[in-house]
Amino acid sequence: MDNLKVWMISLCGATAITAIIKIILSESNLKKSVDVFCAIFILFYTIIPISTRFDNGYKLNSFEKYEADIQLEDGYNRIISESIHNICENMAVEIISLEIDSYVDEDNYLNINKITLNIDRDDMCILVEDKIKIESGLEVEVI
Repeated sequence: MDNLKVWMISLCGATAITAIIKIILSESNLKKSVDVFCAIFILFYTIIPISTRFDNGYKLNSFEKYEADIQLEDGYNRIISESIHNICENMAVEIISLEIDSYVDEDNYLNINKITLNIDRDDMCILVEDKIKIESGLEVEVI
């Protein structure tokens, strides 16, 4: 109902603008052209909002949305994984396993519950945690 009210008010505003233009240019040689322009302007201003109401655009069903979320989450996780691998490689640490517990919310933001990293050197755990936090801003549990 609010959309209809806004549309009606804006239609009245467009009509008022065209009336003012017609009054200003009423004595001009362009009177017929102005009348045609104003009529087309009001016509399009009336039809375009109505046509957008009946938009038959493609909408994702729940399964397709689930698949899209999985692909998006995989993409995010791949970027995080590559970043962590690069940091560990620069520190001469080998990754035994990397687990990322995450989900994509309805706004397409990745929410990370937990990142667990298992490395081959116990003496480097704290250094690797700190380096990953500094370089990527991620909280990682290194074991």
